[in-house]
Amino acid sequence: VERSRGLGDVYKRQRLNIARELLLKNRENKNMNIAEIAYEVGFNDPKYFTRCFTKYFNTTPSSLLNEEG
Repeated sequence: VERSRGLGDVYKRQRLNIARELLLKNRENKNMNIAEIAYEVGFNDPKYFTRCFTKYFNTTPSSLLNEEG
């Protein structure tokens, strides 16, 4: 039985999804770096953002940013 997740987790997943979209948009022009994207979606600590992102998407933000699209 999967336990119900808290509202904070729902918000965090939503912020991670927004961050993923920003990373994909920034592949070509590199207007924002990973720390700026982390702050933009509401994370105060880029290292914590990277840990959460990697856990959720099974890839690092930098890997996604630098992939050829």
